[in-house]
Amino acid sequence: MRQDKQVAMNKSVGLLPKRVFGLRTDVIGNVHFTLGQDVVYPVAGAVVVQDFITNEQKHLRFEENIKPEIIVISPNLKLLAVSEVDVISEKAVINIYELEKLKKIKTLNLPPECPVQNVGNMCFTCDSKGLAMLSQEPDAFITIYTFDKSDGTVTGRASNKNYPGRATLVQCNPSDASIVTIGGENMLKIMNKTEKGFGQLGTIKGENIVVTSLTWLTAEIIIAGSAEMELYFIEGGELKVKYNTMDLEFIDLALTPDEKNSKSELSTIATLLAKKVYPIKCLTTFPLGFAFATSNMCHVFRRLSALKFQKKTLLTVPVTLFEEALYVIKDIAINDQQDTIVATTEHSQIFIGQLFAPENMNVVQTEFKYLGEPLHVDSIIDLSVCSWKPIAMTASKDHTVRIWNYNTMKVELIKKFLIDIRVVALHPSGIFAAIGFVNVLRLFQIQLNDLKISKSFNYPMCSVIKFSHRGHLLAAGCEKIIAIICVFTFETVMTLKGHNGILSLAWSMYDRFIVSSGKEGSVYEWNVSNNGERVNELVQKGTHYNAIAVSSDQSYIVAVTHSAYLREISKSQMIREYRAPDNESSLTTLAFARSDQIMFAANERGSLYNIKMPFLESGGGSFNNNHFYHKAINRLCMTHDDKLLVSVGKDGTLVFWTITNIENRVTEVIDAEIGSCEDILISRGELTAKIDKISLLEMRINEQIDEFSYEKFQSESSYKDQIKGIHEKYGNELEHLKKENETLKVIHTEQLNEVTEAITKSNERHQREVDELESNFNQKIILEFDNQKILIQQMQEMKENYEQKLSKSNCILHDTKDNLERKFKKQLDEKQDFVDGLSKKIKEKEKEFEEYCRQEILTSFHFVYIVIEIDDRNMVESQLSYEKRLKDSEEIITRWRGDAGVLKKKNSNMTKECEELRKEIELLRSQQSRFQDTIMQNQKQLDELRIERNQRDVTIKEKEKHMMEMMKQSQELETNKQILTTKMNELRNEIEPREVEIREKKERIFEMEREIKLLQQQQLNSGLKISQLRDKLLGSDKELKVEKTRSKNVRDQLTKICSDIHKISSFIQQSPEKLKEQVTALFHRYGSDAELQKTLLLDVEVQNEFARQREYYEKLLTKQSSSKISGGRSKKLSGSDHDTLKLLRENVTLITELNRLRTKLNDVEKENDKMKSILGLTTRHMLPSVARQKLDKAAIEKEEIHENYREIIEKLEEKLEKVIAENESLRSKAD
Repeated sequence: MRQDKQVAMNKSVGLLPKRVFGLRTDVIGNVHFTLGQDVVYPVAGAVVVQDFITNEQKHLRFEENIKPEIIVISPNLKLLAVSEVDVISEKAVINIYELEKLKKIKTLNLPPECPVQNVGNMCFTCDSKGLAMLSQEPDAFITIYTFDKSDGTVTGRASNKNYPGRATLVQCNPSDASIVTIGGENMLKIMNKTEKGFGQLGTIKGENIVVTSLTWLTAEIIIAGSAEMELYFIEGGELKVKYNTMDLEFIDLALTPDEKNSKSELSTIATLLAKKVYPIKCLTTFPLGFAFATSNMCHVFRRLSALKFQKKTLLTVPVTLFEEALYVIKDIAINDQQDTIVATTEHSQIFIGQLFAPENMNVVQTEFKYLGEPLHVDSIIDLSVCSWKPIAMTASKDHTVRIWNYNTMKVELIKKFLIDIRVVALHPSGIFAAIGFVNVLRLFQIQLNDLKISKSFNYPMCSVIKFSHRGHLLAAGCEKIIAIICVFTFETVMTLKGHNGILSLAWSMYDRFIVSSGKEGSVYEWNVSNNGERVNELVQKGTHYNAIAVSSDQSYIVAVTHSAYLREISKSQMIREYRAPDNESSLTTLAFARSDQIMFAANERGSLYNIKMPFLESGGGSFNNNHFYHKAINRLCMTHDDKLLVSVGKDGTLVFWTITNIENRVTEVIDAEIGSCEDILISRGELTAKIDKISLLEMRINEQIDEFSYEKFQSESSYKDQIKGIHEKYGNELEHLKKENETLKVIHTEQLNEVTEAITKSNERHQREVDELESNFNQKIILEFDNQKILIQQMQEMKENYEQKLSKSNCILHDTKDNLERKFKKQLDEKQDFVDGLSKKIKEKEKEFEEYCRQEILTSFHFVYIVIEIDDRNMVESQLSYEKRLKDSEEIITRWRGDAGVLKKKNSNMTKECEELRKEIELLRSQQSRFQDTIMQNQKQLDELRIERNQRDVTIKEKEKHMMEMMKQSQELETNKQILTTKMNELRNEIEPREVEIREKKERIFEMEREIKLLQQQQLNSGLKISQLRDKLLGSDKELKVEKTRSKNVRDQLTKICSDIHKISSFIQQSPEKLKEQVTALFHRYGSDAELQKTLLLDVEVQNEFARQREYYEKLLTKQSSSKISGGRSKKLSGSDHDTLKLLRENVTLITELNRLRTKLNDVEKENDKMKSILGLTTRHMLPSVARQKLDKAAIEKEEIHENYREIIEKLEEKLEKVIAENESLRSKAD
């Protein structure tokens, strides 16, 4: 046994999350449905998979310092992709998890081509074998990962370099894994994966669309939602149709854009002016239709055909406790059965609703319901656990207090306050609760559905409040003092001073001592039983003991500091200390078991440490981290049996932990009923009212049971008679139908004979017609043969004519060819003559030159010789050049002959091109007419925009007038304030003397009220008796009716018996044997009748009951007559007493005056409260200077409101200027 205990003690205590309450709203895609209808959502540093039917949870915890940003589920609902960012290194990674086992199966790193290494959005491909990832802007890139053996990736640019920062959405095609659509601000495009990268498909013009949501309706059609509540349907890369979703109930994609726009342009302008505009979010498609969200509404459209959709459901998130902006829908998910929808909002809450209403043609407007329990919206700042009941109380910055039952895991009570809450504490009995507000400390009674104030204490800004273990004392740390309050007498027993701001309090086991820690670094131990004497103290300046705990034997104190130290203190000395692994974040809270064997601590980074105890053993004081939170843990508490740990965080997450390996570490609970009590307070008036209601309901139920049984008996008897009649009618109808069937058979045979005769006649007529058709057809064949011969002759003649024409055309071509040869020969002859003339001229020049040379020989013989050589050379060169010219001319002739054929072909081609150009001209003319129509439409739109501009100018002027009126009203309110203050002072002076009169008259009223209560009770009793007697009368009336029917039946039977006896009397004289037979037959006929026997028995019972009731009513009449006589005497006596009448009249007048004064008091108090709320004067005692400051503050706030309105007006004017500029640009384009 000792060895087993030692082994159990050596095992470290473990923690398992039993139930988690919370939701992260900073994660994209924070709710999904699995294949098994479980809901997946992120909480703190984990993902929870919860079955809300069985309330079972599974948890996928992230590693420390990991922040999830985006969660996406695959189309087959088996994989989960999470975009995770390391907070320290700021590195982004995509992890793929298997939902069935909650295990990581793949890690995807961002490609180095992406300039920004962060994930902007992502989506699984249609086959769940790939993932499309869009990186963040600026300069966003699209990447598709494949999960096959190759693990390939393809990356390409998604946004334009000239317009960065616009791509924010990505969706994969539902049938092709290589096609994606990308959208964002002023951006919408379809991209296709290729071997080199990505290419754009289609020419969508999305420059003027702010896309807020995107999805594929089919493999060809895309739905895009804009920030102006408009749905865009894109098919084949082009915009097909646009719808405004203000009052949209039917969608027909078969309509052309012109038809649709002509119907909806004027209505959309009117609705935009009349209603608010919200962006379209969460576009999701499913086989039966699609859904989207605007503000706190979800619109569900059902598919009627391939291109037609109708709105079937409009679900709204009810706005209850908080501002309307917190109820805007953030994400939606639809289950695989397509009957349930879940939605998350901007605050931490999941809602559920029915997707379609069964068999309803109109739009069904329903409300979402809470999925699970209503959660805290903001940070949970304090926590307290009860020892008698299985409940825990939490307080949050959202001004709410909630009571949780950790056995049923449900919220039992929610209470919202208008003032900031700082601390809460539960009484050990679970009947009372103390709540510290900013301005006051209040003690509440915990009732069934509300918290009722018992007492208020003037202790503002309490930092810590703690009930003692026995529940008779309450310790409140208020600024620099600790107030010890008696819970039963509401007296402040003592005040303990010495701290400069209190951080923590802890009571000893038997409430004799209380330990406190302060901001100045001190830990004090106070003896409460000895008038608050300070017994032990430890002062260490510069250290803050954020939480402290006392051992069960009061031998030592355990405390945690802001410097991440755990310290053990005993008798004003620090014995030992241990440092937490994360020494950079301070320890915030501490939980210590009653057995001193289990301890937990937490820090600001969300680390929950399990500290090994006791300290003196090997390994004592070691820290074991149970990472679950991602932000600071504000409070830790253990239940009374030390089996559960409750933790609350700064992110509003509440976790109930099961503590494992606690054998031989927990002190047993003395009484088994402690921790399982279910009693609750209820006022006597409510209890009596509910008891009276229950008794009345029981009476009504019993009466209804009797009535139902009687009605059942009557209905059964009537049903028997009806069934007999039905059987008789059925038999008669069967015989009638048999007869009709026989007659119908005869008629049918006659009709068959007639039909056969008609068929023979029709066959003969048909044969005649066929013969006539054959003869006519033969004649037609002969005529067609003759026509064919004539056509053949015509064809031969056409052939001969065509051949003649061909021969003529050949002759013409031959003649043209000869003419061309002649022309070219003439040109050649002319060129030859020109050459001959040149040669003649050259010879003449030679002769002239020779004569000139002869004359110049004497002057210079040598010069002449040189000139001759030059002339010879020139002659040779000119001859060569002319020969070249001849060759070139011959080549040109051959070219011209080839060009002639080419020109013919060009001519034929040009004729064809002319015809095509004519067709194009006709098309251009038609387009021109269309463009003129569009210009006319644009001019109409411009006119409409001008009208809108004028309307907006009018609205702006009206708003300016409204602002002036508001200014006047504010001035009037200031004057009313002064008047009200004077009236308040006057009323106070009038109320003081009247209060004295009221006190004197209250005593008289109390006596009168007692008498009135007695009279009311008598009236109630008499009313109950009257109702009982009325019910009895109704029952007796029904019985009388039954008896009357019975008497009628008996009379009828008697007449029958008399008639039978009269018939039998004729046999008296004839034969006695026949008489015997007739008498026995009569006896068997009527003696065996069960109803007659019942009536006989009932007659006896009725006579007895009638006699008994007669005696009872006679006694009642005698008593009532005696009471009336005594009452008459008393009335005579009271009539004689005039003093009592006077007193009664005076009391009546006093009561009327008191009621009138009470109404006046209530009106005055309401006006005072209104003025105080306006001025901020909510406290009872306030200095004039403080009141003056608050009044100035109210005036300053008024000026700030005016400044805000002015800013709004300026913004509207800027928007108007932009609209005017756009109108002018449109006019210029139209011109």
